[in-house]
Amino acid sequence: MKKASIIISIDNTFAIVSNFFEMLFLHISKDLFEIIVIDDFCSDIQAMAYINKLAQNGLIDILIPLKSKNGFGKANNIGARNSTTNCLTFMNSDIIINNDILDHLVEIYYKKEFAAFQPLLLYPQTQYIQSAGHIFATYFNKHSLENNTVDILTKKEPITRQALTLAFCVIDKESFYEADGFDEFYYNGYEGIELILKISQKHKCAIIPYLHAYHVRSVAVNNTVFDEEQKIPYFWCRCSNIIKNDYVEFIQQYIPQDLYNIYYIGIQLTSLDLLTEVKNAGIKITESLLFINKGQVELFSTLPHAFINSLSPLLFLCDNYTQLIKNKLWIHMRNNKKDLVIDSNGNVKRIIDLI
Repeated sequence: MKKASIIISIDNTFAIVSNFFEMLFLHISKDLFEIIVIDDFCSDIQAMAYINKLAQNGLIDILIPLKSKNGFGKANNIGARNSTTNCLTFMNSDIIINNDILDHLVEIYYKKEFAAFQPLLLYPQTQYIQSAGHIFATYFNKHSLENNTVDILTKKEPITRQALTLAFCVIDKESFYEADGFDEFYYNGYEGIELILKISQKHKCAIIPYLHAYHVRSVAVNNTVFDEEQKIPYFWCRCSNIIKNDYVEFIQQYIPQDLYNIYYIGIQLTSLDLLTEVKNAGIKITESLLFINKGQVELFSTLPHAFINSLSPLLFLCDNYTQLIKNKLWIHMRNNKKDLVIDSNGNVKRIIDLI
């Protein structure tokens, strides 16, 4: 009797697919898992020859070929309908596992504490955090703690989240269907966030910070069909009434207590309104300046020299703190331990720690 279903929709290259399955087979107890693969009309001939060979050799239990591209949500709904267990484990083919993580996840599932949960996902290139679940602010959501180090999550117990990433996520089948499965209007984006948001209204959803897997990210589906232009407004129209702004509470736990009673000059490097969010978190800001920059920020060419000697502490607000890591000389010359950087992923760091 199988205890869990692993559901994988495939629309990818042979290199990614082969790395995924070879690592998967090394680290699962095949007698406990059924493997369901949905071929979302994958165009890579070598990848599909490899998948068909796995199925012929009995390494894939159910292979479902689709006659046209359907996208992540519809493909995985088909996989869920064909599963024979109540433990649905959705995995992208750009996930890499290197231990017995799946056995541990199944053990957690059968304790019945959570309706959905994910391991901590790391970037294989850096071994920094890719996703510790989603956090929400006013009309935007982000992977929490992206690009931070694993030791930021010293707490070993599961951490509840409103939404998780479906790149690698375990969901109880009853809860999955109670939430009506994936909304098939979406196409490779936001369907997983909405699903977990709906589940979390009635049940606990969590990340398991002591279990790690690697996410190559953004290669599990054909990027030419990834389009958020309609999906983002559709998502917010449908879900804004059930989303809690947890960004403010999230960053409050990381802001050093000695920095709450001083006044900052805000340096905005993002188009997102983080200024309002950090003010709501209790940070005092006397004035703010806007220098929107989506990529790497070079501070010598962004800020006049007066900022190096400013007596007022500086608060940098950016999409992700890594935008500032190539400013070691500027940070060294400034040498102010009160300067902070807070980003949209909820990372809070003293800027001097970036050097």
